[in-house]
Amino acid sequence: MYAFGYMMHRYKSKSRPWIVFGMDESPQQEQGSFGGTGKSIFFEGLRAVKNMLQLDGKNAKLFEDNHVFEQVTTNTDVIYIDDASRTFPMERIFSLLTGGMVINPKGKTRTTLLPEDSPKFGMTTNFSPDDLGSSTMRRILFFGASNYYHVDKSGIFRENRQPIDEFGKEFWSAEYTAEEWNRDLNFMAQCCQLYLSWPTWIEAPMDNIMDRSLSHNMGFQFLTWAEVFFSSESNRLDCFVSLHYALEEYKADASIKNITSTGFNSKLKLFAQLKKWNLNPKSVQNNDGRVLKTWNELKYDGRNKEWVKSDRKKRNPCSICKLMIP
Repeated sequence: MYAFGYMMHRYKSKSRPWIVFGMDESPQQEQGSFGGTGKSIFFEGLRAVKNMLQLDGKNAKLFEDNHVFEQVTTNTDVIYIDDASRTFPMERIFSLLTGGMVINPKGKTRTTLLPEDSPKFGMTTNFSPDDLGSSTMRRILFFGASNYYHVDKSGIFRENRQPIDEFGKEFWSAEYTAEEWNRDLNFMAQCCQLYLSWPTWIEAPMDNIMDRSLSHNMGFQFLTWAEVFFSSESNRLDCFVSLHYALEEYKADASIKNITSTGFNSKLKLFAQLKKWNLNPKSVQNNDGRVLKTWNELKYDGRNKEWVKSDRKKRNPCSICKLMIP
């Protein structure tokens, strides 16, 4: 309701430079794109009362078109990016949230819309943002769609369920009665009133949304490996683990050759965040923020597929210590 009310109101506050971002809320257990949860209904409702320009989010060359915004005028309320792909360039949108918008119609003079005259942005996608940094997150107003509505192609559900199955008609169509229009328009006005009356940002329940984002960004192959490698039975929790050992184990198990220790550490941080564990706590870091420990050198015997420990001591400058948060 808060996100819908934000889109209903035309005024653009500099302190709330958001793109409304609709994604599936249910945790994702495997790699893939799953839709049909009803995210687009949010924007179909807006289309009934607002001037909207819809763009294809799966078009990889969308922003290579110099005339992509040629249909935008001061009367355009919303630009809706429909079904954005995983590689959609979000950073191109961010620059438009608070700045002006260049309009370049074919065969006409180029103009610039001032920030207060330019439309708000919305997006639906089956994927999570790649960048979970604070700069990105403060520009996104999420809403999550549960899997109550779904199109089942994988055998997870016993049936398909769409709004028409329950309501018997398409929303905002010629079948709508005057009473139904009246109820919906009053609800939309309530959403706008909620947004205007609430002094602070109402955030969507983020646990499942963040879990999906973290799982996507670390990769399901790494997630599957880490769940086993750092399981409670592994004796690798609340202790030091050699980065070299963990990295080589992952490369061997996942048949990966081209991953650096930096890339591996990045995935490990995401895994710790997903599990709500503390990775390399400050209590074990040195003044440079690193965790150092002297180990007996380990070498992997590829022929016998086993680790061999030598008597030679080695100072590992990038070891891992993982402690669970109580």
